[in-house]
Amino acid sequence: MTKILVLEKPEEKLRRERERLLGELSVYGERLAFLQDTVDEIKEMIEYYDKAIEHLGTDELTQLEQAIADEVGVHTLFTKRCAGVHEGKVYTRPEYLLNTLQVQGYKYLARDENSELYAFKEKPKKYESLAYWNAGGSNYSLIKKDNFPEVKWAYDEPTEISELLASYENGGESGK
Repeated sequence: MTKILVLEKPEEKLRRERERLLGELSVYGERLAFLQDTVDEIKEMIEYYDKAIEHLGTDELTQLEQAIADEVGVHTLFTKRCAGVHEGKVYTRPEYLLNTLQVQGYKYLARDENSELYAFKEKPKKYESLAYWNAGGSNYSLIKKDNFPEVKWAYDEPTEISELLASYENGGESGK
């Protein structure tokens, strides 16, 4: 059997190679555009973190956490107030945090003398001499202490989450 060797014309070879390179350029161009967008977003976030560092200890840091956690974008950074933080999630309204706690089985809030705030699944007992509340076991969760300032150590009984939630939902003093 005889083999026939077909030689490609130089012009055809050049055109084929040119088309291949155009295809690669298109793919890399799309990747580059995506990477540039990502770099721009990272630079923008770094700017907002720099602002947050400048404002440590002020409301602006809490609002930064809210903007990031709510994934509403950094453009609302200083426009909303953070209403609550629990387990790393930032809540824009106290009702949302209270609802989450209820769904997780928590029924009571109580504040220790050192201002730490806890959610309990069982009704806790106040230990004045030890300056804290305890329900026994591990059925409690530490809540960021600047949440729910209306819950006070001075109370003889823990605050029921359902009552506090109703107060917020009805626009009561806690819901203002």
